[in-house]
Amino acid sequence: MRAFTLVEILVIIALIAILSLVFIPAYHVSKQQLAVQRSANKLAQDVRLSMERAMSAVEKSNCAGGSTYKHGISFNINDPKKYILFADCNQDGEYNNEIVDELIKEESFETGVEIYELNPTPKINIVFEPPDPTIYIKEGNIAVIKIRSKDYHDKTRIIIINEVGLVDVN
Repeated sequence: MRAFTLVEILVIIALIAILSLVFIPAYHVSKQQLAVQRSANKLAQDVRLSMERAMSAVEKSNCAGGSTYKHGISFNINDPKKYILFADCNQDGEYNNEIVDELIKEESFETGVEIYELNPTPKINIVFEPPDPTIYIKEGNIAVIKIRSKDYHDKTRIIIINEVGLVDVN
């Protein structure tokens, strides 16, 4: 029966240590890349959800008058870790607060992911008017939302919503 020598065991331990030094940092970077990708896809789904709510033309009980209302999604660079889906009760094309408009849901990005740029302005409201839905981007014709990893600034995604409601994740 043959046994391992001390030198052979030390060589194996050294190889495991070297491989660990290479793969553990790469794992963390990949994890952040996936978090940014998942957040971008979730945001795109929520834009489509807001559009579907407008197409369904459901009456909102919390809105005065109880008739059908525009549905929208609001982004604010001053609150880079979340965005808001809302029913536009006062019909002004933007989310004001829970008293004026109905908050559908407040969505947060995954840990370590944030908005780092909004175009054309630091606050974007995208509103869908039933029944077609007609899209209104109050601040312009195209909304560009850029998100990134807080720790790895090169891990980014750009979400573009155009005037017909097409959502493109780059």
